[in-house]
Parts: sequence; C-alpha cells; structure tokens
Amino acid sequence: MVNIPRRHAARDAPRIDWNLVACTVPFFLMGTTPGTFMNQAFPSYFTAFVLAALLAVLSVQSGIFGLRLLRERLHKKPNASGNEAASPKRGTSVESVHSAGTSQTAAYSDVDRAYRT
Repeated sequence: MVNIPRRHAARDAPRIDWNLVACTVPFFLMGTTPGTFMNQAFPSYFTAFVLAALLAVLSVQSGIFGLRLLRERLHKKPNASGNEAASPKRGTSVESVHSAGTSQTAAYSDVDRAYRT
C-alpha cells in the first residue's frame, strides 16, 4: 500500500506494474491453494522436509548460475578500445562510471535516482 502513490524514477508511470501483477497473481494462487491443502493433509515433518529439499535445490541452482556468471566475467575479453568497461569494478562510484562514458551510464543513473527517492 505504501508504493501505490509513488511514481517510477525514470519515466512517467506508476511504480507498480499492474499488468505484471495481473499476470503473476493466478500463478501464485495456483501454488498457494494446493500448498495450503497439502500443509493440512501431511504431517509437519514432511512439510519441513519438502521445504528444506526445495531450499537445497534452489541454492545449488543459484550457486551454479552465480559461478557461471563469475566465470564469464573473469574470462571476458576487452572491447574494441581495449578497456574492460562493460561493468564497473567493485567500489566504483556512480560518478566515476558517469565520467568514464560507458554505455551503461544511463542505466546507472536510473538506478542511482531510484535509490535516492
């Protein structure tokens, strides 16, 4: 309820995308409704085991994905100008990214503006 009156930082639009909400709510309900019935039908240790197994599987998948992204970033070749300016290094301020003139300057300014509101 807090974000309903707030506006998007980069364009004249509401912060909440109601089309996205309308698309995702049916899927959430398709998961929560059977989950509620299953929670009542099965003992609590079974529910805890299933949730722990799901957490383990999702953690492994996220770890593999993160390692793949790290590997791609470490083995990234320099661009045509010889700079590795595709993404700033850790500790780089938004202002230094702006002054470097990278192609991501607009994206970083949108993110920076969104966090300041």
